[in-house]
Amino acid sequence: MKHFKFVLLLVAFSSLGLHCKKENEDFSSILPPATQTGKNLAGCVVNGQVWVPSQEWNSLGWLPNGRFLLKLGKKVAFAPTSDIGISLYDTVKAPGVYEISPTTTYTSLAYFYWGGGTGVFYDTNNTHKGALIITRLDEQQRVISGLFYFDAIDLVTGDVVHVTDGRFDMHY
Repeated sequence: MKHFKFVLLLVAFSSLGLHCKKENEDFSSILPPATQTGKNLAGCVVNGQVWVPSQEWNSLGWLPNGRFLLKLGKKVAFAPTSDIGISLYDTVKAPGVYEISPTTTYTSLAYFYWGGGTGVFYDTNNTHKGALIITRLDEQQRVISGLFYFDAIDLVTGDVVHVTDGRFDMHY
């Protein structure tokens, strides 16, 4: 009877461990690698699903007013398009952490858009924020790399999208 209780306890802990692994899934083997060499790669996890943009739809740079803009886009044949955009009013001049929040000195924002002409638009606000972490900015080779994450809300429905494990490595 002692052995039966021990086996039962072991099975219970084993199944608990499997459940935890599923919730904390490691997406690093599915997402593009977090490189810093200008490979023009990007990707993230949106509500637990891997999201990798189409390379030809990606852009980043500095707008004339000094804003830094990262835009990643995905188009799948016969399916809706989706975009992720991050706009920082701060001029990005060095590696570091840049908060995505309208409460920073200069308003910063991020969004996730899903669908065609009548799609759903999720936007950051005072309570739904994130960060852009620049890990490399090489002005000589014109390479910028980094990580990002944010939560954004659909103001019509109140639904929230969670964008996590974001990474990009691009030439500009």
